[in-house]
Formats: sequence, structure tokens, C-alpha cells
Amino acid sequence: MEHAEWPDMVNAILYRIQFEKALDERSAEKIARELVTEPLWSLTADDEHTALAHGLQARLPLPSDIPNANSETDTRLFLNKIVESMDALRPWPDRAFTRLPMAVLPEFLSRDPIAVVRGSVNDIEARISCIFDDDPEFGEVLLVRLCSGTEIGFLHPFESGLDTTAITSVDPSVSARAVIDELTLSTRLTVDMFITSET
Repeated sequence: MEHAEWPDMVNAILYRIQFEKALDERSAEKIARELVTEPLWSLTADDEHTALAHGLQARLPLPSDIPNANSETDTRLFLNKIVESMDALRPWPDRAFTRLPMAVLPEFLSRDPIAVVRGSVNDIEARISCIFDDDPEFGEVLLVRLCSGTEIGFLHPFESGLDTTAITSVDPSVSARAVIDELTLSTRLTVDMFITSET
């Protein structure tokens, strides 16, 4: 995994620093804090740290997708500062949820929504710090297990022209209120964004 994630991790970092005047400790600490508090994609802080640390140790080639005015030596030194800064921030906070495999999507599609979230998919992604998956037959989806163990699906079908996303659960005993409470406590989603028959 760490080798596969290396180029995307480095590209994401290079994109953030392309207009920085200096690759200094302050910039490294800022990026490390962002990686720890808002991990990229479906990664954890540990996944990110492992990808960077192993890539540096193995001296994997730097990707060339993002313009980089700095030398390879300076770039690698900066990436190493980020790894050190991430270590200094331990213990890292737990992520609000873990992603479920797309293979279980049919289970979530067969359930009635327990709630609806107002807002575009882009807005929801920004607020939960995680990117939806694209299902070619349905639309945009995100299947997760919350820290409580509750498994839910964010479902936004292709034919949906509204800025709303349904939430379903495979467990019929799950309370919409409990899910909303957990999401509003662990992400930047707010109570006023949710619609539910319980409220």
C-alpha cells in the first residue's frame, strides 16, 4: 500500500506548497497538522505517514505531475520534515469513520433512507474530509462504519438533480437521531443540514 500511495501523497503535498516562498519548518508543521487532522481521501494518518516514510526510505522517484521549483534534495528534505512533524503530533486523533468496501453497496441500496443531508456532494465531502466513490450504475456513494460501529451509506444517484444525499443503514434498529448526533460531533456536518422523519 505504501508504495502505491506514494505518488498521490507527494502530488497532494506539492500542490499545497507550489506557491510557498520557502520550504521551512513552519510549512512542514502546517501540512503535517492538516494530514493528521484531516487525512486525505480514505486514508488514515498512519496510512499517510507510512506512505511518506517508506517512500523516502526506499528513495522512490518523485512524481512530476505538479510543478515544483525546488530541487529533488530540498523536496525530499521537506517531506522528511513533514514525517518528523507528524511524529511530533502523536497520538493522532481517531478518524470519524472507516470506509466500507463497495461490494456491500447493494445492501445499502435496498434500504429506505433514515435521513437526508442537504448540500452538494462536494460540500459534504469537504465537511467530512472524505471523497465519495463513483458507482457507474448508480452515482456517487460513500459507505462507512462510524466509530460507534453503525454502518451507513451516503447515496447520491445520477438522476438526483437536488443537492441532497440520502443516508441508509443495513441495520433496521439504527436511530436517525443517533447517526446525526454522531456525525455532527465527529465531522463538520451541522444539525440543520439533515432532514428526517424523526424530527
